[in-house]
Amino acid sequence: MKAEERHRLNIKERHRHTTSFICMVGRKLENQRRTILIARNIKNAEYSVLVALSEKDRTQKELADELGVYLSHIGVLIKSLMENELVIVASPVTVVRSKTYALTPDGVKLYEELQKEILAIDQQLFECMTELDLFLLEGVLERVHHRIPFLVK
Repeated sequence: MKAEERHRLNIKERHRHTTSFICMVGRKLENQRRTILIARNIKNAEYSVLVALSEKDRTQKELADELGVYLSHIGVLIKSLMENELVIVASPVTVVRSKTYALTPDGVKLYEELQKEILAIDQQLFECMTELDLFLLEGVLERVHHRIPFLVK
């Protein structure tokens, strides 16, 4: 086998390992995050709303646009979060259209607790990675950075 053919095989093998590695990491993180949310009786979509509102107050339209969800679905999520006293209407009572929503102190507290738990799980996952896993991850991040530099800060 020529050196060029071996190199081509090494690239294919590395690509296969990288793809399976990314899938494995993604599945593990998603499963562990889902477990945390289920334990708190929070749906994934509700968590996405909490994350968006943690940054700044938003209208239903802004939430729908940012999360890529139908406006009617955002209304259901907001209603559910309001019933659990995690979200309130932040705009004045006189405003009928374009109400802005914000997290309540309980909502902020829950969001911060969830973030701490998720960060701890992420750290555990990275701590148990092998040198090969870290090498593959570094290669993926370099490729992403070269293709889409504004995503990596």
